[in-house]
Amino acid sequence: MEKKQSANLLSPNFNEKISAHAFMREYYLRIGYHDFPKIKLIQYLLDIYLKYFRKIRLIIQILFNSKFIFKDPSKKKILIYDCENTRYLKIVLENLDYDILSTRINKIKKIFISKNILIYILRHFGKRSIKQNYIISIIKLTNPKIVITHVDNNPDFHITSKYFYNKKIKFVAIQTANRGDTVYRSDKEISKIFIPEYLCFSKFDEDIHRSRNCDIKKYTNIGSLNTHLALNYVKLNKIKTNPMYDICLISEPMPAADGDYGHIENYQEKLGLVAKYTHRFAYENNLKLIFSAKGNERKQIEEEIFFYKNYLEDYEFKLSQQEPHGFSTYLNMMNSKVIIGVISTSLREAIILKKKVLSCNFTGNKDVIFPSNGICNFSKEINYEEFQNRLTQILNMDFEEYKNKLPKNVEYIMNTKIDPIKFIQNKINSYIRLET
Repeated sequence: MEKKQSANLLSPNFNEKISAHAFMREYYLRIGYHDFPKIKLIQYLLDIYLKYFRKIRLIIQILFNSKFIFKDPSKKKILIYDCENTRYLKIVLENLDYDILSTRINKIKKIFISKNILIYILRHFGKRSIKQNYIISIIKLTNPKIVITHVDNNPDFHITSKYFYNKKIKFVAIQTANRGDTVYRSDKEISKIFIPEYLCFSKFDEDIHRSRNCDIKKYTNIGSLNTHLALNYVKLNKIKTNPMYDICLISEPMPAADGDYGHIENYQEKLGLVAKYTHRFAYENNLKLIFSAKGNERKQIEEEIFFYKNYLEDYEFKLSQQEPHGFSTYLNMMNSKVIIGVISTSLREAIILKKKVLSCNFTGNKDVIFPSNGICNFSKEINYEEFQNRLTQILNMDFEEYKNKLPKNVEYIMNTKIDPIKFIQNKINSYIRLET
């Protein structure tokens, strides 16, 4: 099958080149992107700039925008590694003595400069990057009992945790999403993965990482932290949930041609086909459908809408935007009977909510995997009639009957027996109490 054409574009501030699907070009031009020049010489010069000088420009921006602190960082018992995706960890660590260590260049807002930091960087210059030496020196001076991250696929975390392995500081990574990237990464990329202690969703994720020979020293299957936080949010705020919707369709836009699963031909078209089948089924059967958006900002929602308009031109559709509390998708699933998607983590998290799911891998590609086959999964493209029959069958059974028809135990799809909030809190407290 012929791969769809893509459009090369430059970001509004000329610091990034993206490859978007051709139908998304109009949207990106509208919000300030620029067509990548067609003249070979200009392309060559821009590629050199993006590869080398952009980093210098970024460093200059950091120097101007960051606060410089001319002393060692304060001692902390807990460090959160990477400021991305910290919303949920902050809830778990509330009232505990923690700090956040930003490790992404464009996210750094404060820079510590001291004699100890400079000496460490200079002594180890050439052994590791300046950035890694800086991170390690900060951790040494902060001297936490535990360093924890909710971005388990962060390459920086893998490097740093390997340096500190067998030292007194414990490093723990919590799984935040499906690790499809572990499935399709090259052996060279896989060889760089190192996690001392991995709190993952289920035995399925352990099996994936073991099959790729990832260097992970300890696995514990704890389920989804985010889902349990959503359940707590509903309980604390006394929110009543009921299946007011028949179907919750998970939005999984992939506007970039070279993004996740970019190696799979026509991946986006299969996402669109799932959305089309689902909307058709709801329309023909007069069912209530909620289309749960991925983004929570206006720009993100506009991008999602533009993406799906290419596939849902025959249907009026509305995306249910994420609310600031961050649990909108979970609430949408709680209020629905069946959850439909392609590869979204939400499909597995729905099991904790005792919801029936249908994973639709219409690509047929082996890299798009779901923990179970059978009634919950299509592993190749099917016609609408087969989709209709399967979804009708699922809608007409309760969760217990659905669960009993699954070839795999639900615990293999997602651990539902452990409360990850209490588990993580107990884990942290046990490390804090350890004698130095």
